Amino acid sequence: MLQQTALMLVAGLVFLFFFTPDDARVMNPAVAVSLLALLTFMPGLLSYLFGRRAIKRLVDDRERRIKQLQNSKRYTLFFGILALAGFVFAVYYLQLPVLVEKAFAFWGFGNSRALISIIPLIIAILLTRLAVFELDRRVRNTSWTKRKFLALNLKLMLLPLAPFIIYLLISDLVDHSPLSVRIFFIVHPYIYWIIMLAVIAIMYIQSPSFLRRIWTTHPLPDGELRHRIELMAKRENIRYRDILVWNMAGGRMVNAAMAGLLPMFRYVFLTSSLLESFTIDEIETVVAHEFGHIKYRHMLAYLAISIGYLAFYAVLYICFLPIIEKLHLGAAADAFLFASATLLIFYTYFIFIFRFLSRKFERQADLYAVDITEKPEVFKNALRKLAAINYVPRRGARLLELIKTHPSVFRRLEFVDRAMQGYADAIRYRRPIFRAGLMSVLALLALALLFIANKETLIPPGEIHYEIGRQYIIEGMMDEALIELKKAERINPKSGHIHHALGIIYAKKGVMEEAARELEKALQINPKNAAARKKLEQISNH
Repeated sequence: MLQQTALMLVAGLVFLFFFTPDDARVMNPAVAVSLLALLTFMPGLLSYLFGRRAIKRLVDDRERRIKQLQNSKRYTLFFGILALAGFVFAVYYLQLPVLVEKAFAFWGFGNSRALISIIPLIIAILLTRLAVFELDRRVRNTSWTKRKFLALNLKLMLLPLAPFIIYLLISDLVDHSPLSVRIFFIVHPYIYWIIMLAVIAIMYIQSPSFLRRIWTTHPLPDGELRHRIELMAKRENIRYRDILVWNMAGGRMVNAAMAGLLPMFRYVFLTSSLLESFTIDEIETVVAHEFGHIKYRHMLAYLAISIGYLAFYAVLYICFLPIIEKLHLGAAADAFLFASATLLIFYTYFIFIFRFLSRKFERQADLYAVDITEKPEVFKNALRKLAAINYVPRRGARLLELIKTHPSVFRRLEFVDRAMQGYADAIRYRRPIFRAGLMSVLALLALALLFIANKETLIPPGEIHYEIGRQYIIEGMMDEALIELKKAERINPKSGHIHHALGIIYAKKGVMEEAARELEKALQINPKNAAARKKLEQISNH
């Protein structure tokens, strides 16, 4: 559920940052805010009504309760998607970013200011989660309070925002730098790609630091369990900084996780519920599974896959961009289609390709755990317990498993049995599936080749001259701005925003005939450009 929430939040961010204002659509701010409130709170209200209905139908049978909980998660997902659809409507029809721009004009950092627009989506998703809180609490028999439940969900939702926040803050710093620095970044826009790669790498390296601040943790106390884990790590040459216990504070989620790309920043996390519900032998096999991820360098593989996404996206961006531009649907419609295409690429890559590899990595870690502990039956019993305590169905539809990060418990148990019986399709997982070092080099090489081979597609020269001209306008250097915009016009004569900018410059220089001519060109290309029309009317009146 948390992964689905994160994916919806990413979708909202994509739609938000592709948004282009439509000057032709102007709505009364009071009406817009009222509709925004309705779109924000309605999914949570509907989800609450379904949650109350489900509570009234609760039964004592455990298996039926699991099904009821699963059904409630589907409803939550549906209402979460409804919240996302409402947010997209608010962005593109109500022009939410424009409302935020006006309300928070005092905040001088324009890029990070735009992130305020995501708050209604966060509220809407949290409300849909809160609506089924009581059902979840009763089925799982937890002692979580609404406050703790909301706090945890909010923290986990904010984690995907961290790379965006860092990137936007860097962009704001560039925007407030001297003119020479801004022009340098415009002429070399691939530096932003390098920054994004660096942010992704830092997130993989420093993820335990983020998690320790999100979760309440403490080191695993000295004792037999710590001694056995440390002995196993020494024997297998597994390095990490510490083993931490995640205090569930009334929750009953049984889980273990490994986070951190480098040994000095790497931690193994065990939930307090795991320590309370599992035997030492079972916990040892669960930790051995996490050690399998370290041994086979799965974190490095995930980093390489994430870097590879940029190359994958660049290829499809080159394919989609010309098609969408030829439709001439208008700035707002083009922005919506660009965002939709980006999400299609994102979901194809991270739901199908990424999760396909993730399921293979889980099987490899399962086999590793069984091999080094030599306790297959103990590990299988740990998997059964995990499913029972977490209220996870042991087996699911084969088709649904194609979009899961983990195989079903039934598939994992079946896999362990086949591996112990020596079947070739199972024991082949003892060999490295993914040589992360090589793939990292290949991913970076792919990005370099894309840049060299398609530089003008990825970084249109006309747009570079336009952006440089815009910076000169900000500085009041109209002659220099005119030179750059003329260069942009020669490269891309059918660009409405370039002609619009030229019209503004000519008007400021007092050359009204040229200004009118350029504004008329801008309106011929985009008749919905209300700002250009208003400026042309002002020139005509004078």
